[in-house]
Amino acid sequence: MRSTLTDIAREAGVSAATVDRVLNNRPGVRARTREIVLEMAQRLGYIAEGPNGAPPRPSPGEVIRLDFALPAGTNSFIKMLHRHIEAQALARPDLDVHIATIEGFNPDRLARLLQDLRGQTQGVGVIALDHPTVREAIRSLSANDIKVVTIASDILHVPRVAYIGIDNRAAGRLAGYLLNRFMGSGHPGKVALFAGSLSYR
Repeated sequence: MRSTLTDIAREAGVSAATVDRVLNNRPGVRARTREIVLEMAQRLGYIAEGPNGAPPRPSPGEVIRLDFALPAGTNSFIKMLHRHIEAQALARPDLDVHIATIEGFNPDRLARLLQDLRGQTQGVGVIALDHPTVREAIRSLSANDIKVVTIASDILHVPRVAYIGIDNRAAGRLAGYLLNRFMGSGHPGKVALFAGSLSYR
């Protein structure tokens, strides 16, 4: 059985978060700690040793293709997500990452893009509207053994492997609670709700 981050952390005497930072080449770890973690990861067979002690470049058959479908536009969160995906792709020679943007985030265009990925990719990360054509495209990807992760907005009743984002219903309840506290119980008033689309979850 392959070693885990927890195994490496235990043997190196550090936290799993530190191991994750080292293996993903993120800052915030002392040079000596980085050496210890990499040595332990190699000793436990988590990574193989390449020239100069660096992990070797994988052979073409070992490269994993991942695709991301993100909405186009100037939204700062989407731009930041795009930058971070690109940065991780550069740091991971075992990944072949492709990012597609959908103008106006049209569900039919997104569904066509997802359908076109069948047989091309091992995994898809998607920010999408909860729409029948999108749900069907995700089901089709899953039927072709392609793993799907929904990001920021979940899509219910589809065979996705994970959702990355907050619990929007809990966040809404908290917002309502806080507004009530700020307004006070003796001061009735109106509350306006702004939403870009009610199709996001």
